[in-house]
Amino acid sequence: MVKIVRVASLLTFKEDRVLLVRSSVKWTLPGGKIEEWETPKECLIRELKEELPYLLVTKLERFRRLSDEVCPHSKRPLEVIIFKGKVKGSILTDHEVKEARWFKLDDIEKKENKVSKATRKAIQKSGYL
Repeated sequence: MVKIVRVASLLTFKEDRVLLVRSSVKWTLPGGKIEEWETPKECLIRELKEELPYLLVTKLERFRRLSDEVCPHSKRPLEVIIFKGKVKGSILTDHEVKEARWFKLDDIEKKENKVSKATRKAIQKSGYL
């Protein structure tokens, strides 16, 4: 039986911009892999503290589940649990990510911005593109 990779991500907006992070080449929603011992919400809170330690997230609520994706790293089935929330504070990054930035929704589709395919799909399927 193939093990599913489970990920929790934050979808948050400031005016007409969405928050994305970059830890390697591609831009993604903030978040990460859910460990066996944690809930999706616990995972997201842990990942946000690691990636964006100066950011305060409020009104965090489960928004959507996507399960028709494939993990780009392991090629295993991917389940993405998307949360919405409001953010305050600085998007200064720590050692987990190289950069964080607010992207205009119109710029998500531009290839030169290198937004990951899974991230584009998640934003599309959530009704924002």
